[in-house]
Parts: sequence; C-alpha cells; structure tokens
Amino acid sequence: MKPYPATTKRKALSPLADGLMHQQVANRINVGRTTITTWAMKLPKDALRGIERPKAGRPRKLTDSDACNVSLNMRHGITRNAVWATEALNKENKNPVSAQTVRRASQRVGDKAKKMKKRPRLSRANKITRKGFAATYAGWAEDDWSRVV
Repeated sequence: MKPYPATTKRKALSPLADGLMHQQVANRINVGRTTITTWAMKLPKDALRGIERPKAGRPRKLTDSDACNVSLNMRHGITRNAVWATEALNKENKNPVSAQTVRRASQRVGDKAKKMKKRPRLSRANKITRKGFAATYAGWAEDDWSRVV
C-alpha cells in the first residue's frame, strides 16, 4: 500500500464516523476500498461504535413492532402459540410468514418458550358434585334458564 498524507486519511475517516460505507468514502476521495477498510480496521475499537450499519442480506419479514405485537398477543391470551399468531399475522399482512419466523421474532424481543403448567384433574368429589348438579337441572327448559342471572 502506497503512503497517503495524513489529511487524506482524516478525510476518509470522518465520513466513516458519519456512517458512510467504505466504497462510498473510497469513491469520494479517489482511494481504493481496501485501503479505507485497512484504515478503519486500524482505528480503536470504540472509534466507530455508535454507527448503525445496514445489515447484509434480505430484510426481515417481521419488524420489531410486529414482533412486539405478537409477544403482547401471546401474553394477553389473544393467541396461544406461534401457529395461532402466524395465522393472525397472515390475515393482516400481504407477505405470509411461517410459524418458525414468528418464533424467532418473539425470541428476538425477549420471549422464551414455556411448557404449560399441568393442573390437577377433577377430583372424585368434584365429579360427584357436578353429576348431581347436572341431574338436578336436567329437566329445565330454556325458559327456566333464561330467568337465571
């Protein structure tokens, strides 16, 4: 790599701190992209820390707000699981998503999968009481039930 003056280096590093990509900076000051990359790698680790860089690859199908809505719906019992949440999302959105996408999105916002808590079955006494209630009111017509508050 040929030596460049310090002013050229400063000209290159300040747009990097503003968030420009290496190729854009290289085109601006007529220096190779690899040179800019090398200079950026020699900077201290925290020099470019606050910069939001665009991620490579396809953009996410579910935004963070969608993921938060899915999480809230699950917590409030509107949707019980990722499959139900997927069905609800696919009704609203034009881009269909899979249940796995919904699971990953809910994990991204901090949800964790939990096993449903097992509850005890009806006891023998409860079964007898319920059967007695059913037998007592088996003969009631709709008219009788309409008077119940």
